[in-house]
Amino acid sequence: MSQITQFHVLSPSGTTVDQIQGDTGSPVSPNGSGVITLHGVGGTYVEPGSANTVNVGMAWVLLTDTGAPYTVTMVVNHGYITQNTALTTFNLPLLPSQGDIVRIAGYGAGGWTIVLTPGQSISYLNSTIITSLSSQILSDSVELVYSGILNLWIVISSTGTLQTP
Repeated sequence: MSQITQFHVLSPSGTTVDQIQGDTGSPVSPNGSGVITLHGVGGTYVEPGSANTVNVGMAWVLLTDTGAPYTVTMVVNHGYITQNTALTTFNLPLLPSQGDIVRIAGYGAGGWTIVLTPGQSISYLNSTIITSLSSQILSDSVELVYSGILNLWIVISSTGTLQTP
């Protein structure tokens, strides 16, 4: 899946971005009009002379209907749209960094479940979950950010009725 994004970007200090580091490690520079065009899932901008970074874009993965349950190991800074009529199980990324995000947009009748590996936890509605977070309702969704502290993922947005054990 590819996307094309065209935009003008200002750095956190207010100066115009003169280069973005792409996913391949190659610099992406603006054209003569000062426009940077990104193809694909985005990249990270590092402001010259400072430690400021800006993440650009998020990739979305469409999980089509297989009619059978399946398991997906999530990748950081990716979203997943489920269309399966059977349960889709998501394993959280094993080595996330602080600020990494994952998203699920449920659209499959089979629902979805996020399963945690040993040592991981999710903070949701003022409680800490140590086994799983799930939904059986069409259109339920969730967005989690990795805190970098105690291997904790935090639900920063959700829609619908999510279930905890």
